[in-house]
Amino acid sequence: MKLQGFHPNLRPMKPNLDKSWKLSIYNEKQRLQKLLFPEGILYSKKKDKIKTLKTNPIMEIANYISISYNKKKARQNCLALVKLS
Repeated sequence: MKLQGFHPNLRPMKPNLDKSWKLSIYNEKQRLQKLLFPEGILYSKKKDKIKTLKTNPIMEIANYISISYNKKKARQNCLALVKLS
């Protein structure tokens, strides 16, 4: 699972999810998948892509926080570059 770009306070989730997935047996993986993607995952063999119809609300909130954090950090970096000019 790729969770890169998440806010540093949320990054500890990634190793735990990765590790949980890798160490889980089939039934546990199904439960984890249903928890994260309650409406399932669609796979296009033709395009070799996956799509989710809905994610767990907590994951949506974490994603929103991460996007906001990354935008704020990018603005700060731009301001720092402008000050150096």
